[in-house]
Amino acid sequence: MLLKIHTIIEKIDLISIEDLAKLFDLERSSYEVQLSEVQPNRRMIFAENFIEPHLTKEYPSVIKTAAALNCSPGTILNYLRGSASGRLYLNQWKFTEINKKNKHKSYFTLS
Repeated sequence: MLLKIHTIIEKIDLISIEDLAKLFDLERSSYEVQLSEVQPNRRMIFAENFIEPHLTKEYPSVIKTAAALNCSPGTILNYLRGSASGRLYLNQWKFTEINKKNKHKSYFTLS
């Protein structure tokens, strides 16, 4: 990748910051892989918000769920296992793992 960028920069005397950023984005997008290829056994999570239902959403992994809700993945896992204090995260979020074996959406809580 660096050789490719160096070759492009050699051909152009000056390159703007915006063009350089576009070049990096183009290169980065060519290396992106699907999450399912990286982590085939990931846990898909359904995060249900009881106070503000419009925030209810499905997430492709525990890490993505934790990032969206500003908490640690361990916190999400504790609620899935039922080992966290209380049944709802921040008294409003319920986490369930999406059953990947069924084609339809089937939600269950890990015990």
